[in-house]
Amino acid sequence: MLLRVVERTKRAKLLNDVVVATTIKASDDAIANLCEVHGWPEFRGSEDDVLDRYFRAAQAYHADVVVRITSDCPLIDPSLIDTTIRGFVTAHDCDYASNTLEPRTFPRGLDV
Repeated sequence: MLLRVVERTKRAKLLNDVVVATTIKASDDAIANLCEVHGWPEFRGSEDDVLDRYFRAAQAYHADVVVRITSDCPLIDPSLIDTTIRGFVTAHDCDYASNTLEPRTFPRGLDV
């Protein structure tokens, strides 16, 4: 599933990199190995503090903007990723953008 999510996410035109952020748990070594096999950038951090993991991954890869796509969204649409990014960067006073704010306009599994 992760392979599918990463490959679909990489099709978004407005992303510079796709980094897999996983935990430091030994049970996630398989994810780190998959990243190594495919040459994907990866970051390992806290299991309990997902926000900190994203923050530290962004620091490690010098990201100005973070786009969160979860690994349980195998149907993620690259054009929706681009639409959300475009909305974020064109809004001059925006700190956060999402296509999942209420009222929901997209079905679950297409979360950006």
